[in-house]
Amino acid sequence: MLPILHGKQKKSNILCPRNFDLFPATSFSFFKIQDTLQSMRCLRLFSLLIVALQASCSVREFALRSVGDAFSATGTGYGKYADLHFVESAAAFGLTTSDTLAESLPKHLGIRLTLASGFTQYGYAFIQQEAERLFEKDVEAANEEFKRAKYFYLMARGHALDALEIKYPGIKNTLLGSDQGAWRKKLEETRKGDVPFLYWTAASWALSVSNSKDDPSLIGDLPLINQIMKRALFLDEKFDDGAIHEFFITFEVSIAQGDEKSDALSRARWHKDRALLLSQGTSLGALVSYAETVLVEACRVVPQQIQMIKGAEDRQVAIDKWNAQLHQEFVSVLEQVIHADIQKEDPRWKRKRLANVIAQNRAKWLLKTRQQELFTD
Repeated sequence: MLPILHGKQKKSNILCPRNFDLFPATSFSFFKIQDTLQSMRCLRLFSLLIVALQASCSVREFALRSVGDAFSATGTGYGKYADLHFVESAAAFGLTTSDTLAESLPKHLGIRLTLASGFTQYGYAFIQQEAERLFEKDVEAANEEFKRAKYFYLMARGHALDALEIKYPGIKNTLLGSDQGAWRKKLEETRKGDVPFLYWTAASWALSVSNSKDDPSLIGDLPLINQIMKRALFLDEKFDDGAIHEFFITFEVSIAQGDEKSDALSRARWHKDRALLLSQGTSLGALVSYAETVLVEACRVVPQQIQMIKGAEDRQVAIDKWNAQLHQEFVSVLEQVIHADIQKEDPRWKRKRLANVIAQNRAKWLLKTRQQELFTD
C-alpha cells in the first residue's frame, strides 16, 4: 500500500471519505533479511578477518565477499519476531553494517538487495507509521518525520537501481530519464531472477512519491513505477507470496483518474483475491490495503445501477445505503485482521508475524482514530 495524491471529489452526504489523500504500504513481508544473531556472527567474522585484510587485495576481496554473502543471506529473518522495538534496533545495526560493506563491494548484488529491501521497510515500519500517527497532534513534527522516511526510501531506490545497473549496464540512467519507450525496451531485458530488484525499486520509489507532494518531479514518476512493477508481475506473480499483487491493491486505485476509477476498483479487488490466495490467507496487509483504499475509494464511485435510478431522492437513498454497506465492510474486514491469530507456529504464519503485527496495529489505529475521518455521517 503506497501513498498518492487524490483530487477532491463531490461526495454523498453520509458515510463517505473526507480527505483520503494518502495510501498506505503494509504489503511488505517485513525484514526477510538477516536476523540479529546472524548479524552478530557476521560482525565476529569481520573482526577475525581484519588481519587477513592487510595481506593482499585478493585476500581482502575474498574476505569482504564472504562477509557480504553472510550479511545478505536470506531466510526467515526478522519476520518471525513480534517485538517491533527489538527488530528496529537489530535492523538498524544490520543495515548500517551492510551499508559500510557495500562501499567496499561495488558489484555485490546480495548486499544491494538487502539494503534496498531493508531501508524501504525500515522507513515505513519505524518512521512513516509513527509520522502518520503524529500528524494528528503535531503537523510540523510529522512532516519532518515524513522527510526522514523519504530519505530512507530514496537510499533504498538507489541501491536497487545500482543492483540492476550491475546486471544491465545503462538501465539506471534509462529509468531515471524521461523516454517511456526506452524504459519499456530496457525492462524487457529483465528476467525472473531480477524480480526482487524490480520489486524493491518500484516499492521504494512509490513510497518516496507518497512523501513528495511538494516535488512534482517525483510525482511524475508514477507511470515508470507502474511499468517496473507490471514487469515484475509478468515475470513472477507468485513473488514473495503475492507481494506484487498486494502492491497493486492500492496502486491501481491511486493512479486511476475520473472514469477509470470503477475499473481500477475491480482490478484492485482481483489483486486482493490473488494476494490472499498466493499467501494462503496469511498476509493481513492485503486486507488492510483493501479496506483502507478500495472500500474508502468506492464511496466516490457510484455504481452504474444506482446512477440509472431516475428519482433524485430515491437515488440518494440508494447511494447512502451503498456507502453504509461499504462502511460496514470496512469495519468487518479490519476486525477480522485484528482478531487473527498471528502467533500460530505454522511456518507460513510465523514468517509473516512481524508484517502482521504492523497490519494489526494499523487496523486498530484506523478503527479508533481515522474511521470518522474516512466515513462521516
